[in-house]
Amino acid sequence: MPSKLTRLKEAFWDLITTKNLSAGGLLFNYYKEVPVGAELELRIVFPLADRPIECIGKVIRSQRIIDNGVKSAYRIAACFEDINDQDQRSIESSVLYYDDENLIA
Repeated sequence: MPSKLTRLKEAFWDLITTKNLSAGGLLFNYYKEVPVGAELELRIVFPLADRPIECIGKVIRSQRIIDNGVKSAYRIAACFEDINDQDQRSIESSVLYYDDENLIA
């Protein structure tokens, strides 16, 4: 599912694809290291939603990925720190919907 990410105070958004998403946080691959503890401004977009979900996440794990012996990216796990209850429920119901429809790999 598409999601946008940026470190706070940067003027641009980076488009990422989540590897895993739940009401508590997300897992994604990123081309550069993001330190544990970093705060991220997140915008989560679902295809059928009327608006994106915007929240703050905190990096809880940042692990280098090695593919065929080449260090290629980082796998980042972040928990949601500042998200309203309605948006959190929306994520949960959207994940269940897409999972039920077998649209999430």
